[in-house]
Amino acid sequence: EIPYKVGDRNAKIKFRSAVDENGDNWSLDKYTNNGNLVLEMRKHSDEPDNEKHTFLINYEANNVVNRFDEHDELYMNVNGVDWPVKTKSVSATIHLQKNFNLDDAICYTGVKGSTDQNCTITHVDPNDPKTVLIKANNELNAYQNLTFALKFPPGRYPIPPVTTGEKVLKVIMQILSFNAVFVFLIMFTLWYKTGRDEKTNKD
Repeated sequence: EIPYKVGDRNAKIKFRSAVDENGDNWSLDKYTNNGNLVLEMRKHSDEPDNEKHTFLINYEANNVVNRFDEHDELYMNVNGVDWPVKTKSVSATIHLQKNFNLDDAICYTGVKGSTDQNCTITHVDPNDPKTVLIKANNELNAYQNLTFALKFPPGRYPIPPVTTGEKVLKVIMQILSFNAVFVFLIMFTLWYKTGRDEKTNKD
């Protein structure tokens, strides 16, 4: 379950692929639930499988930067709080366009709302301050998560321009929303004037 909802912000998740350690595709179901993109992978055959597998999930996330007056912030839940299993190791490697000061980063571990900081933030290579590694220090129990926030100067990563398709879709949704309200008002008026049953006197 990949979290796409953070507060009032919805990240735009574009799923690309999911394969096992051999690069093989499994039967895949995708749907959204409770602020998560849920991926369910199953073998094509119904035969039981007791082997260990590694899955590589590739997706793109947009609209993930929070904008504040004094700074911008990349805030993400790495694994989310809806995994019902223990996780031995959780980490995130962030590749940035410019050098990053580790003093401008913070991480948290635990259940939703936890302020525990049982995690470390380092440069993968001291000679490469553009790449940051955020890692939980211990395994995470079921429904526990690794969260991080990286702070940048405002405008470091500008908001991508809205595409023509997105503009057209927004206009269409506004028109549909307006039409729905308009039709409701017409139908309510007709019902109020002609569709109601006449009152009857009870003996």
